[in-house]
Amino acid sequence: SANWETKPFSYVVRNLTENATFVCHVSYLNREMSLLIPVVTIDKPQKVSDIVATKTESSVTFSWEESENEVNNYFVGYEVAVTRESAADYVTEPPQILNVYNNLSRDPHVTIEKELLTPFSVYKIAVVAKFEAGRSEEQIESYTTGETVPDPPTYDPSDLAIEKLPGTETYYTNLKIDAPRAATIK
Repeated sequence: SANWETKPFSYVVRNLTENATFVCHVSYLNREMSLLIPVVTIDKPQKVSDIVATKTESSVTFSWEESENEVNNYFVGYEVAVTRESAADYVTEPPQILNVYNNLSRDPHVTIEKELLTPFSVYKIAVVAKFEAGRSEEQIESYTTGETVPDPPTYDPSDLAIEKLPGTETYYTNLKIDAPRAATIK
């Protein structure tokens, strides 16, 4: 058992020069020492290939080429996010995150079954390849379901009558909105 305390330390290198050797000066037991610290840099991992959407009768599959280990950088898996939003620009709902992929899986594809597809929607997939030493840039692809987006609902302003219920502070209207019916995916 040693009679001194060791403390881990970290350092920040500013103005990094690739594949250079840095000298770190330390003081230990009242002695000055210099340590040579080699710095080896690794390029940022490559982005995943273009994502291709393939529609079948029962699903939509997003796929891309498999990432491989790089020199001195082991491939860990993919981080994937899939969102759904309305294809109608007059709908202001926030994008919905879909839980259709186990993060850090090594499978280079995501399948959304027909039952999970919503008409009049845009699905966006964002894929990042994760390596031991860093992450690639995000690759994004969109898929729009094939229906024609209907016109926004309309109303006749002359039908707008707001009346107060007697003896209350409650108001009501007899407004009728003409909204087209939604189509279904076949």
